[in-house]
Amino acid sequence: MRSISSRISVLRESIPEVNTIPFRYITPDEVREKGRLSSCATPTREDYGGKAHIKLYDANTDNFYEIARANDPCGTKCIMELIKSRMDVPEDIEAIIFAVFCLLHEAGHYYDYQKDPEKYKSNYVEACPNGTLEDTEAYRNRPLEKGADEYALERLADALKILNLEMIRQRLSE
Repeated sequence: MRSISSRISVLRESIPEVNTIPFRYITPDEVREKGRLSSCATPTREDYGGKAHIKLYDANTDNFYEIARANDPCGTKCIMELIKSRMDVPEDIEAIIFAVFCLLHEAGHYYDYQKDPEKYKSNYVEACPNGTLEDTEAYRNRPLEKGADEYALERLADALKILNLEMIRQRLSE
């Protein structure tokens, strides 16, 4: 079965909760340097024009998912297990579902920051330094991460409906 893929920028533009947030697409060099495909940058964490925004690598979703699994296998596994605890994840759209979750997760941080920027001043910790499953689970259980995960999970099914993946899948099988 071949997978269905899309560019991250197309997904971003299609999802109303995400397409109004200030964005900066990061380069492959930035991904290699920091090992991250996405983040919510806040002025309290880093100054980038003094405004909160989402940073994201714009690739096709299959490539985005492959890089995530290579750079952070434990984190990617935890995210996929979390998603699968709430919905069925067909293999042919797994990469798109992962990418949409990442977009929504970062949107969750962005909107949370807009409500309460103070909690982002002291509660940020760099992502799992050892990359072990235990470190990843501890990181994902932090209040800021849990909140962003919940935001994403609550909106994931609706975002996927907007993208109309079922129709795309049917066209490919014809």
